[in-house]
Amino acid sequence: MVSLKPSPSAHPGGLITWSILFLLRLAQFILALTTIGIYASTLGAPHPSTPWSYAIAVAVITAVTNLVYAIPFLPTHVIFAGWDAVLFVLWAAVFGVMGNRYIGGHGGPRGVDGGADFGLMRNSVWVDCVEMICWFLTAVVGVAMFLVGRRGRSMHTGRAVV
Repeated sequence: MVSLKPSPSAHPGGLITWSILFLLRLAQFILALTTIGIYASTLGAPHPSTPWSYAIAVAVITAVTNLVYAIPFLPTHVIFAGWDAVLFVLWAAVFGVMGNRYIGGHGGPRGVDGGADFGLMRNSVWVDCVEMICWFLTAVVGVAMFLVGRRGRSMHTGRAVV
């Protein structure tokens, strides 16, 4: 019986690349849920701020993207390498805004928002940084897999080099 489910060995780059991408995607999903939890807990403050809403929106987009990437028949390395780069830029913006707010040093002991837990927010900036790095790595791996995977033969005759 022929199975339509792609095996890790059929993935461009082999089992090692597939395993690395799986672990990176899992880390991205977990970090996105962590970011949603951290920033959503501060939205109930008397003065909710736009950077928190933006960070939550980017984290939700990340979580949904990782759920789409979990579809087994979707060749994510070909189609979504550019989307990984876009998410890297979005996370770089989250890291930059929140890093400037909590690591930049101009917030005082209670931070620029007064009510937010300064230590928690400072730690959440590093979660954003790790998420940004994960998206950069998956974008680089996706582009590399696209370039390696396109060196092949034509679909019908197999004579032409594509």
